[in-house]
Amino acid sequence: MKKLLCCLLFLVGIGSLCAQNKAAVEGKIVDTSLVALPGATIVLMNASDSIMQGFSISDEKGRFIIRDVSAGDYLLQVSFIGYEIRYEALQVPEGQATVEGPVIQMNAADALLDEILVSGERIPMAIRKDTIEYNADAFQTREGAKVEDLLKKLPGVEVDRQGNVKAQGENVQQIFVDGKAFFGNDPKIATKNLPADAIDKVQVFDKKSEMAEFSGIDDGNERRAINLQLKDGKKKGYFGDLEAGYGTADRYKGKMNLNRFGKDTQLSMIGMANNVNEQGFSFEDYLGFIGGLGNLMAGDSEGAGRVRLDLNEAGLPLNLARQDGILRTHAGGLNFNRDFGPKTEWTSSYFFNSVENELERSIFQQSLLGDSGFVSESEGRRDSENSNHRLNVSLRHKIDSTQNLIFRGSLGWNEAALMDAEERRNLNVTGQLESAGLRSHTSEGDNLSWKSSLTYRRRFRQKGRTLVADVAMGQQRRNTDALIYARNTFFEANLRDTLDQRQAEDERLNNYRFRLSFTEPLKRGKYLEFKVAHQTFDNRLGKDFFDRQGGVALFNSFLSRAYEQRYTYEQGGMNFRWNRRDYQLTLGAALQYYRLEGRLLSETSPIKDSYLRLLPNLRFQRDFGGAKELTFDYRTSIQEPRLEQLQPIIDNSNPLLLYQGNPDLVPEYKHDWRVSYLSFSQFSQISLFGSISATYTQNKIINAQSIDASLRQRLRPVNVEDDWTTNSNVSFGAPLRFLKSRMSLDMGHRYSRSILFLNDQQNRVNRQNWSIEWSVSNRNTELVDLQIGAALGYNRLRYDVNEEFNQSYLDQTYFGDVRLQMGKRTSLTTSMDYTIYSAESFGERQDVPIWKASVSQYFFKKKGRLTFSVYDILDRNLGLRRNNDLNFVREERITALGRYFMLSAGWSIAGFGSKKGLEVTTKRRSG
Repeated sequence: MKKLLCCLLFLVGIGSLCAQNKAAVEGKIVDTSLVALPGATIVLMNASDSIMQGFSISDEKGRFIIRDVSAGDYLLQVSFIGYEIRYEALQVPEGQATVEGPVIQMNAADALLDEILVSGERIPMAIRKDTIEYNADAFQTREGAKVEDLLKKLPGVEVDRQGNVKAQGENVQQIFVDGKAFFGNDPKIATKNLPADAIDKVQVFDKKSEMAEFSGIDDGNERRAINLQLKDGKKKGYFGDLEAGYGTADRYKGKMNLNRFGKDTQLSMIGMANNVNEQGFSFEDYLGFIGGLGNLMAGDSEGAGRVRLDLNEAGLPLNLARQDGILRTHAGGLNFNRDFGPKTEWTSSYFFNSVENELERSIFQQSLLGDSGFVSESEGRRDSENSNHRLNVSLRHKIDSTQNLIFRGSLGWNEAALMDAEERRNLNVTGQLESAGLRSHTSEGDNLSWKSSLTYRRRFRQKGRTLVADVAMGQQRRNTDALIYARNTFFEANLRDTLDQRQAEDERLNNYRFRLSFTEPLKRGKYLEFKVAHQTFDNRLGKDFFDRQGGVALFNSFLSRAYEQRYTYEQGGMNFRWNRRDYQLTLGAALQYYRLEGRLLSETSPIKDSYLRLLPNLRFQRDFGGAKELTFDYRTSIQEPRLEQLQPIIDNSNPLLLYQGNPDLVPEYKHDWRVSYLSFSQFSQISLFGSISATYTQNKIINAQSIDASLRQRLRPVNVEDDWTTNSNVSFGAPLRFLKSRMSLDMGHRYSRSILFLNDQQNRVNRQNWSIEWSVSNRNTELVDLQIGAALGYNRLRYDVNEEFNQSYLDQTYFGDVRLQMGKRTSLTTSMDYTIYSAESFGERQDVPIWKASVSQYFFKKKGRLTFSVYDILDRNLGLRRNNDLNFVREERITALGRYFMLSAGWSIAGFGSKKGLEVTTKRRSG
């Protein structure tokens, strides 16, 4: 381990040596009256090719400084809103520590440019009001580079190892191509597929909400976005990339993307196929396929209800850090956008994916039981097949200058098959075997869902007066058919039982909503918004149980149930909004009437409940100027129980762990607070983002757990008085000028205070998670692209009653990524992730080093490439996962992808635009 860190530090030291004997260029920007111009953009470019070497922003006195400049000839490009772009020739002598540039006078925009004329120039960057624009050609990238590689070179833009993008310290949430949405809201689809040499300009801006863009009233709901402006040559033909590879152990992978963009049309296709656990889509795509985050909520069989993510249920390859088992993935997508004249705009995307998963696993779990505990051990295998289709469309039509219509629709179809077998043993605190079981589960199912919405918006003559009406509806149909076999032995009671069942489940969900809002302007940036809404959810679930005996399936009327429910919401509210130049305030409240009607179809007595809740909200946003901003949010909401939580039906899919709903549940009432601060200095390139959030939930729904003497478990959802969760996060980024590198630091803390009911005993449980990640990456990446870092995670679990079961453990990961450019046609890439799983709470320490490397050779004018790669060179990969919850600590060992070698070939489809050389001439104006 020490040798690895020494090698990485040695590589960083190379940058330190290269940074010696550099000069600092200083100067001042004024207008023709010699008045200082703060906020001017100054870019230092090579005189020979106009490649950017540094940049700065003038301070309040008009002064600027650009550090770490090598000796040579340069051009200073100065831009300021309302003034002509100005150029000044500059020479940096060898061995000089400081170069004092001239006082540069800026001419008004209608004046003639005097000193220097640049033909075919590359202006690296310019700041225009709230948009920062980068010229892509001014930032050199390697052959075959993607947009992700280009973004890493832009000042103020960061890309982490997972491909997440930050711009000026804030996460980028959406990427547009020529102003059009690209494959929905996932930035990674654009950054990982579009080639860097197709991009002309990169524009970073804060995208306002659709309502704010329409009404002209800033509602503070902005999100950081990037627009990729394509080169003209890339709009006149096809461009893209193809790659295919095959390796040892029958490993294979293939990827493709093909794009054509025109003035009115965008067409993109992406595809992938592999069995090396490479996954191409994101968590947002997963949510889209399953209908939103609410559908992730499920009563977990091991503790309280929480978000549960299951690849086998979704059938979607996810771009997550962890891969379970061996995945075979086939996926593709089509994005089509078109403008039908100046008033009508169409956007659409289609995704298909098919996933086969093979997984073998063993689990060791320590659980709390009264004043003692017990241990569970299990081994099993799970095979699954899933296929999924999703279609999204949007049509926007501008009726006239004051009215528009927006239609949105989506359609999803999923098919899945699962085979799961497990052998489990439960031991008491003395190590004595209490019970054992063998369980197998096979199932097939499908899911069809659709939803649509229509929005009408109108502006009136008085600025700020708007009317918005929105209607939506959707439907989902889910069917599953499962065969369950279980054989259990309870040793103390000398009992055995066997379960052999077929379980058929059919669920229907329908919902519709209507919303209406009217905004009335008051004086001096003040507005009143009035809102009314109605929403209805209908849900019907039927589950039939059949006992199989001698090959005959007999209907079990005792377990079989059919249940239906309806949630209805009526809401009316008002918001007061006050917009000023440097702050925004929104204060409001809504009165929500909630009604539940439900019944078992076999019984006459229905369930009826109704609640009236006041839902206040507050948002305050303060802009301190210079990319410094403070935001405070407070919101309230209601979370109703799910159907499976309400229905008094026993789920005996695992006879050692039964689940039964509770028709007496009441909705949760949530209070959410969040304070965040953002600061970014374009002068120093230092970014700081911090946030603190808290959620207080009244009538929190948790799973009460009971465990008998034979360690059979039963779960039942109940309401508890309250539940607290807090999250805090700090992200800091700054240049390390002496290393010519950049450092980033992320720290997080999560605290939750929950209630655990175990065998009718209440126990307060406090969980804390600390995380810290530090990394350093060099900025000059033409020859060496390097990133090293470390990530630590510390988890602590504390009980108020059973203190002897308190747990804590520390996990560590050290990583390094290096890319070397060896000549014009060869590159070498290698990376190492060294993870240390601590011995605390789990008995032994585990070290898992994953070392990967590849070498690429380019040919045919660098359009083609051959790549030889090795995964897990040391053959040490270990699928290990550790976690804790309210009453257990678990270690899970999973089938992991082992070492393999692969040879792949790629081809870049390009060459539709001509590259003109840069011509720089100096011209003095006579007389």
